[in-house]
Amino acid sequence: MDEFTVLLGIVADIIGIITFVAALWLIYKTRQEYRRRLRELNEGQREGGWILSVGIGGDISGSVKHYLESANLSRYPLKNLSHDGVLDSDNYDDMLRQLLRVKDDITQSGATEVHLFYKGPVTLALAIGAIFDNWLPIKVYGFVDGQYRLDMVLNKGTVLGLKNTDIESFVRTIAEEG
Repeated sequence: MDEFTVLLGIVADIIGIITFVAALWLIYKTRQEYRRRLRELNEGQREGGWILSVGIGGDISGSVKHYLESANLSRYPLKNLSHDGVLDSDNYDDMLRQLLRVKDDITQSGATEVHLFYKGPVTLALAIGAIFDNWLPIKVYGFVDGQYRLDMVLNKGTVLGLKNTDIESFVRTIAEEG
């Protein structure tokens, strides 16, 4: 019986060593796969941008395209929504539906960020903010002195990181400028 116990112990040790080596190999392969996917994700983020141009009261796509070429962003797909004249409250629903369709298209494309160029009423801007609601990082461009500039990047951390004193200071600054 002692010889059987010793033999059983040796077999158990061999099985333990094989299991340990297999676990190390599996960890190594999983780590390689993780790094490969992380590399693909990072490459996708560099190439996953979309441009959204919204012009109420006139089409702004011409000036947006000009900026995109100078900023080396023209490789990204451009979606343009425009409405000539004043947007009546009766037409807001239609414009918001168009924006939802654009959001769906951008989502299905696998985009990782959106560059937003906007000209229009503040009420529609608020609705656009509600539609996009921390969905992807949104790079918002302002039109100042005849040219576009990146004003801010909206993402989950933009608002969550603000303290009440930061918000009060921001509101005071906007009130003073406006």
